[in-house]
Amino acid sequence: MKRSIGFLLFIAFLSFNLSLVSCKKKCRVDELNKDSGEIIDSVVFYPTSGYMTSSMGGNYVVTSSHPYADLFEIKIGQGVKQPVDYTQYTILANPISATCDVAFERDVKIDDANQKVIYSVKATQCPDCESTNYIENYVLVPAFPSNYEVVFDTVVITK
Repeated sequence: MKRSIGFLLFIAFLSFNLSLVSCKKKCRVDELNKDSGEIIDSVVFYPTSGYMTSSMGGNYVVTSSHPYADLFEIKIGQGVKQPVDYTQYTILANPISATCDVAFERDVKIDDANQKVIYSVKATQCPDCESTNYIENYVLVPAFPSNYEVVFDTVVITK
């Protein structure tokens, strides 16, 4: 009898202590990066240096007249690395600082009727990552007239 009371007290004590200990789950972003709209698929960018957007002064529309136009090469799909043909393409950047566990949804809409381009980036990130990274979010899109207004929309969601 004494033994069963002791056993029950032990179980009660153990249950009480386990209820006080929180099971904190580590945040994980399970989404994959996703590009949509007018973004050209399967493009790899080869800028001559990193963090160029930090010195672009907010001019994140790279065409043949941009001071950094010659500093990029690209590879589309299984093609070869080559200079950007700015008669066909424009490079857009929408830089963001995000944690090390992040997924991006990038979308570019070219609205010819309103002469507007909207580049949206939605970043879903975890708060429990101690470091942040600067991501330039380069995308390649079909060339559009230089008089179009370009709007950059950025949303950061922390889980």
